Amino acid sequence: MKKILPPFRFKKFSVYHSRSSMRVGVDGVLIGAWAGDAHMSPERILDAGCGCGLIALMLAQRFGNSIVDAIDIDEESVGECLYNFNESPWKNRLNAFCIDVNLMAEQWREKYDLIVSNPPFFNAGVSHPLSSRAVARHDGSLSPLRLVELASLMLKPGGRLALISPAERSEVIISKAEKEGLDISRIMFVRGNKEAPEKRVMLEAVKPVGNEGRDCAHSVSELIIETERGRYTDEYKTLTGDFYLNM
Repeated sequence: MKKILPPFRFKKFSVYHSRSSMRVGVDGVLIGAWAGDAHMSPERILDAGCGCGLIALMLAQRFGNSIVDAIDIDEESVGECLYNFNESPWKNRLNAFCIDVNLMAEQWREKYDLIVSNPPFFNAGVSHPLSSRAVARHDGSLSPLRLVELASLMLKPGGRLALISPAERSEVIISKAEKEGLDISRIMFVRGNKEAPEKRVMLEAVKPVGNEGRDCAHSVSELIIETERGRYTDEYKTLTGDFYLNM
């Protein structure tokens, strides 16, 4: 039986996450705040592997004219996600579907301006995880490499894919994106503090428009979350300040 947790309260919305395979966490907040930029006006956004709907809600807040579709293979996650959507200020622009992204790529006619994901990151381990959270975190559900393949099919020309992954997998993901015809546009490495190793990497890739030449230039930056335990860097507060209550 899953423990009932109180909602996680952000400045403009709250998220119930007791039933979901993926609960509110730093990784989700990071990619939800970083994906895309202020110059974008995406018509349609996809949150692939939505869990409780955190990332989709953040994107709906950031991009005020966008329709956001959220998908997950876990029925309980989608049910809780829908509840969170309906309690938010943006319920008319948010949709949730229980569908595997692999099947969606085959059947869906809709193309996206922005695809965002906090994908599974365990590429080894048990072949039959027992819990929905274990399934959600295991590559068997949706690996970052498979997501890159699918994004090349599901993005509009000029559309972007943004994902977060363990830092040690950055090179293989970048190589896969280039193989699939996507241009890496931004890379941000994340450290817990300045002495800590790089723990996560956020990557953004763009689908080229028409037959224009490939653009291999991209920006590389670093984000440090804390100066010391419980004291956040200015950069982290700037990135997440529109969301966290205490920022």
